[in-house]
Amino acid sequence: MQNHGWLTTLLWGLAGSVITSALFAWPISLYLHSRILKTDTARVSRRQLWLISLGALVAASIPGILAQLIGGIVMLIAFGIFFYLLYSILKDALAQILEGDNAEIRAGSFSRRVTGFVFLAYFALGVGAFALLPVVSRHHPGTQALVRPLKEGLWERRTYNTTLLGSQPLTTNLVLRICRTYGPDVVQTVALNAAEASGCTSSQTRMATGYSSRLVCANGSGVSTTLTTVIYSGETGYHSESHTITGDRETRGSIVDENYLGVCPPSMKPGETWVIP
Repeated sequence: MQNHGWLTTLLWGLAGSVITSALFAWPISLYLHSRILKTDTARVSRRQLWLISLGALVAASIPGILAQLIGGIVMLIAFGIFFYLLYSILKDALAQILEGDNAEIRAGSFSRRVTGFVFLAYFALGVGAFALLPVVSRHHPGTQALVRPLKEGLWERRTYNTTLLGSQPLTTNLVLRICRTYGPDVVQTVALNAAEASGCTSSQTRMATGYSSRLVCANGSGVSTTLTTVIYSGETGYHSESHTITGDRETRGSIVDENYLGVCPPSMKPGETWVIP
């Protein structure tokens, strides 16, 4: 199956850029209009200035949108390019509509102030988002925000379950081969959604390389609490451990190790699962 994740990233990035730019362009156009009326005789409307600001912001965002496909330090470089392009595009556009011998100087002054305003606004939004991330992740993480995309292809999942209901522990092992399509881990997504839909109460906490969850359910044998930790190895593997405690004793334990093996064989359909004896 063909991977169109890069196209989705670009489209969402472009849509977000247009919406954000439209919001930022409004106060910018108000500022420019008020300043130009005081220092210049040029007749320019707020709508024209809003369109100029919108175009400059969207055009300057293009390198950042493309850099999302690579990530890492490239995003920092794209961030610097964004402000350089924003200043340059605004300066050239304003120089065309201002009048007088020093039009280019005034255009540069206006553009520097606008670029500084956008930088401070982005910085404030970034600090605010970083400060709220732990709170949002803990109380409203969302299944898709926690479960990471895994590489498309053939995967092997080894599950080790131990049940401690009687005097002797019951251990079962299961090995599966999965032809995974591109996207989040479907099994984990379904498990989280099913737990929430069953009337249990759950909470999740994001970690640097995965997430942990706590699930509390009331049933006929009392209240049970399941603690789960999932650690990812990039997009090519993960390790999961869960422990269920009922009353004051552990009644069930589960370990899941899943690793990417390569391309799915021709005889295996996308999304198909084989049980390995």
